[in-house]
Amino acid sequence: MKNLGFILILFSFFILGSGCQKKSNSPWREGSPNTAELGYLVSGVSKIEIERYLRKMEYQGRILSVEKRLYEIYVSDDDARFLPFKDKVKNGIFKLAQSPPLPVAKPAAVFKTAEEALEQKKNYTKAIRLDGLNVSGEGAIVAVLDTGVDFHHPDLVDAEWRNVGEIPDNNIDDDQNGFVDDVNGWNFHDGNGDTLDQLFSNHGTAVAGIISGKVTGVAPGSKVMAIKVTDGRSGDWGTLLAAMAYASKMGAHAVNLSLSGTSWPLDMTTLFHEAMGENVFYAVAAGNSSKSCDEQKFYPSALTFPNMISVIASGVGENSFVKAKYSNYGNCYELAAPAGEGGYGIVTTSLTFPDLPYRIFDGTSAATPIVIGTAALLKAAHPNLSAEKIKELILQNATIKNDLEVSQGRFLNIESALNTANVTEQNPTSLAKYGTAAAHF
Repeated sequence: MKNLGFILILFSFFILGSGCQKKSNSPWREGSPNTAELGYLVSGVSKIEIERYLRKMEYQGRILSVEKRLYEIYVSDDDARFLPFKDKVKNGIFKLAQSPPLPVAKPAAVFKTAEEALEQKKNYTKAIRLDGLNVSGEGAIVAVLDTGVDFHHPDLVDAEWRNVGEIPDNNIDDDQNGFVDDVNGWNFHDGNGDTLDQLFSNHGTAVAGIISGKVTGVAPGSKVMAIKVTDGRSGDWGTLLAAMAYASKMGAHAVNLSLSGTSWPLDMTTLFHEAMGENVFYAVAAGNSSKSCDEQKFYPSALTFPNMISVIASGVGENSFVKAKYSNYGNCYELAAPAGEGGYGIVTTSLTFPDLPYRIFDGTSAATPIVIGTAALLKAAHPNLSAEKIKELILQNATIKNDLEVSQGRFLNIESALNTANVTEQNPTSLAKYGTAAAHF
């Protein structure tokens, strides 16, 4: 693989922030399918269909945990993806920023129709002033550095970024960028062009749906560059750095990092900054450990760059301006965005399509792509905006809620940011520095 211009540092593995349910002697809940039924499935259909079936059972509350129980008990372990969790999990460097599971398993909210999803979307779009806006992300390219994306989902089928210099499946590096068959991104976790998300993670597809989904997206019409940096269970900082450099090289306007960690060597800040590239906007998740940044720093969100916003999570609906209990918080973080908790959250794309194509997603992993979607709207409407100016527009136009435990009480306000961008396009010097946010509601 072509050298990306910086030294990759290999660290230990990290673990996914979800899937750690309350222990039980049995993986099954009342009303769940029996062993014979699963045996028929295992012998009769592909593994991806088994995954989809088991995930649906988990959503419906009929099993406690797909990841930790079902694969190791009922599915053949000849595929490394299905090895028992205990053999795969290590103490980690960082983890994906989905909120911690509830102490007692309960059904996740899933929805069958676009109409149901749109109704759920109203739980957060009013607070961020997105309701009633005729917006499009067309022209913006967003890189999702995550578990991959399933573009077969009907909400995402038109959101797939395509590398026009690459001919699919010919095993040739047509555009000579150092990556063979990187048609819609690259899988840095496995070192190939397979960027498909898997059901045992279902994280990257959820993130992409919040950004670019036809129904669920903040910026429908924007394109998603799928860059896989983890399978949801393991990964390293060096992989992330390489992925960031790829996103910049291939023309991403914005990068979503719904991940965080506490281990951050001194030279990592320099390497991280170099990997960001020129004029690429970043939004990064604060993490879900309920800790103040005065108590413990989480990275990279504890860092400050002129082209990056760190995001904490608030609730949804009537709790939109209240910090979510699980979210990290403090003045080192720059902006709050809705994510929800306790079964209420952000509606997005689910890998249980076509039967149940939409689901609720929460955590700072859900808040962060809302900010990235805002950046995509700004870039689509004003292609000449720099990454630094996008940050200024978002922060300077935030709604101020002094009780929010984030720098200056800033809460995302999409309408104000877009309106200010429209005004300042003709007079760029009129935009105030984001140190004093203006909108109070």
